[in-house]
Amino acid sequence: MEMEMKIYKHHLLCLVFIVFGAAIGSSCYRNTPAKATFKYVPKSMKHGSLSGPFSGIVVDAGTKKPIPKAVVYACWGYSDGVGVNSPSGYREMLVLTDENGRFSIPEVDRLENGNLEEQEVQGTVLMIPGKHGSGPGKGRLTSFRLIVYKRNYIAYRSDRVFPTGEPRLNFSQHNNKILLEQWSPEMSRTEHVRFIGAVDRLKNFAIWEIQAAKAEMEGRVIEKDDAGKESTLALLDASELFESEDISQILKGDEDLYETIKLDSVPRTQTTDSKHFRAIDKPESYDFAYRVWKISPERLERQYRRLLATYPQTRPVDQVGDRSFEAQSKGILAHVFMDIKTEVLVAVTCGINLCKSKEDLLKATKAIHSRLDRIKTTDDKKDASTILDNIEEGDPLKGTKKPSFLPRLKK
Repeated sequence: MEMEMKIYKHHLLCLVFIVFGAAIGSSCYRNTPAKATFKYVPKSMKHGSLSGPFSGIVVDAGTKKPIPKAVVYACWGYSDGVGVNSPSGYREMLVLTDENGRFSIPEVDRLENGNLEEQEVQGTVLMIPGKHGSGPGKGRLTSFRLIVYKRNYIAYRSDRVFPTGEPRLNFSQHNNKILLEQWSPEMSRTEHVRFIGAVDRLKNFAIWEIQAAKAEMEGRVIEKDDAGKESTLALLDASELFESEDISQILKGDEDLYETIKLDSVPRTQTTDSKHFRAIDKPESYDFAYRVWKISPERLERQYRRLLATYPQTRPVDQVGDRSFEAQSKGILAHVFMDIKTEVLVAVTCGINLCKSKEDLLKATKAIHSRLDRIKTTDDKKDASTILDNIEEGDPLKGTKKPSFLPRLKK
């Protein structure tokens, strides 16, 4: 009996140590930030800290001159739980670069008012985030994002690169030199807003970005003349490059089974247009579509390289125009070409149930190339849409765009 009591006390003591140790371990786990993937300083083997502080300089990628008053937005994310995590809060801070393009972000624990506060809104008492976010609660610091924005420049994100969405590998905690590239007209403002993700958190500095994206989808530009009147540019019209009868005559399909629409993921502007032959009650493997960019020669080459880097399974073939490449993904074939003389870039996609071989797609692509003189402009704005109507995810060959890698933060 005495031996059994000793064994019982021993087991009980072990259990206390296990529970106490687990509690301490869990507490230490919550208080220890996750490991940062970025470096402490450029070209260093030492990892940085998600907690911060952070510092750097923002310069123009072309002129190498510092950019003053660029918006620098920092956001720390917290998660609760071990194994299966759930968001428990966030903290954020927004600063502007000084006259030398430099910025400094303090350590997250130094931010004030990180908890929910009671505020009365239209007669209702609500709990809303304080000055610097909602506070971590009992969560663990698991993520950090930095966004740099300046009007007429491509936004910078510490984790991703625009427009491909590929991971950024050169971000560092300190001595970070951020190169902002100037905006190019062939880029999509709508996609830029998706990429920024937290555009609503950049206060009034980026409201113009949303207005420009909406104007892009309506064929307008946010510019004013001497009288203060907003200008409107004619939309590109490439609808006559491929007709319904070409479905049957060139691709041997049944043209009566198709409806003709625009691609949601390609906003119609003064430099871009699209046409989508969508098979009624059939999967995308029966569809045919093309996208057209009419831009300057230097931007033509740049956009061609972007598509070559973005599309899957690409192979340069140079069979149409001055340069061309093939691509394919999950039942969709693509042929992209550029024609320097007409300053046109065209991306043609076709499902394998309509284009049963690359030769079939090549015939259709050559037909489009032979009709580039049919491209014109029009003032028709019937394709206007709001900025958030056409957010899709998926494969670029299916007329969709990559998702934003940083969801919009809720106020």
